[in-house]
Amino acid sequence: MQPVLIRRVAVVAGLALAVTGVATLIPRTVGPDSGAQGPPTTQGLVQPASSGNLTAQLTALGDHLEAQPKDAVGWALLAQGYVEQARMTADASLYAKAEQAIEASLAHQPVDNADALAAEAALNSAQHNFRQALRLSGASLQINALGPVALAIRTDSLTELGQYSKARRSAVQMDRLRPGLPATTRLAYQAELRGDADTAKEYFRNAAEHASGADRAFALVHLADLFRTSGDIGQAETLYREALQSSPDDVTASLGLARIHASQGDLGWAITVMQQVTSAAPLPEYVTYLGELLLASGQRAAAEAQFDVVTGTAALAESQGVNVDLELSLFLADHGSAESALEIAQRSWNERRTVHTADALGWALHQVGRDRLALAKLRFATDLGFAPASFLHHLGTVEAALGQTWSAQRHLVAALAADPGYSPWQREQIERQLSELDAVR
Repeated sequence: MQPVLIRRVAVVAGLALAVTGVATLIPRTVGPDSGAQGPPTTQGLVQPASSGNLTAQLTALGDHLEAQPKDAVGWALLAQGYVEQARMTADASLYAKAEQAIEASLAHQPVDNADALAAEAALNSAQHNFRQALRLSGASLQINALGPVALAIRTDSLTELGQYSKARRSAVQMDRLRPGLPATTRLAYQAELRGDADTAKEYFRNAAEHASGADRAFALVHLADLFRTSGDIGQAETLYREALQSSPDDVTASLGLARIHASQGDLGWAITVMQQVTSAAPLPEYVTYLGELLLASGQRAAAEAQFDVVTGTAALAESQGVNVDLELSLFLADHGSAESALEIAQRSWNERRTVHTADALGWALHQVGRDRLALAKLRFATDLGFAPASFLHHLGTVEAALGQTWSAQRHLVAALAADPGYSPWQREQIERQLSELDAVR
């Protein structure tokens, strides 16, 4: 499943916050020896996900608001801080605090409160309510056309709603009005969505050169992902480790390293790291990957325990107002009820017609045996140029089911090449499929 793409946005008062958007973030893993002597160590690789710096900033802001309770901008900033903290800790209960802070901001400034509207847009984006996020970001921009958070959320929401041409124009406009890391990373993702990895690399490289701390780590991780999926594993590992030097608590960098070691057959090391990652940030996609690592290592009971965590986490997220239809449908299609996966995927597709929802719906349709309909959705998913390993895997599998042997082999081989760090369990499914196709030929 595809992780939610987080874009970092610097806001006033020095509070560096991330706002959520694009579910796919950029899809995210493999390779030769990095040159390290002796076995790799996992000690200290993953620290608790909550940033002490952000916690201190929020504490200071809370103290300020106790002294100045009518500061509408301060309340809006606090809301944005809670949204960021929820992202870092996977604690969806923080969204209720963000909502309360937004209400306080609007109570003190009910009219022309661009900051509160932007914070509310960020909250809705984090909860995957992208139509509402788009409306609110637009309302904020009508008041303040240069609002950095609103500009970012508008671009992300357009992307998440499948309005790709508008999203690219919005990213270009953001870069013109508010040049910097948030605009650069969004331009990078727009390039990646269209299959232009080289341009995306240049954007992320530029972003890393002009950032520090967690922001630099963010750019480095996505740059590393692009090198990993283009086959340069040595460079990818170097970049993941640089990211950890910039931000030791960056779980996405640790995830990247786990994928690299898993691809090299070191499942034990990868499992240990993913246990730390999921302890720090129990996101469904991370827990699913850990479960699939356990499956690949023959630990079925332990894997099933992780899959129970996925469904529990999804239910908790939904109770906090977070829409997890996309992630849940992909999980259920592989590890649960195909019928439930189809129902959820269809609902997700009806809400927003993106390459990711098309892939999820196509895969669910395949799992219930409706392969001709599945093929149409999976071809739609790859039409834009974005073709991660999971998309190619799903497309090739459906083509095989329909007897399109040559095309199926081509896409399944491409899936293996697209991301050597793709889940080892998923790679086993592809390799088994290719063996069956060879037998047919």
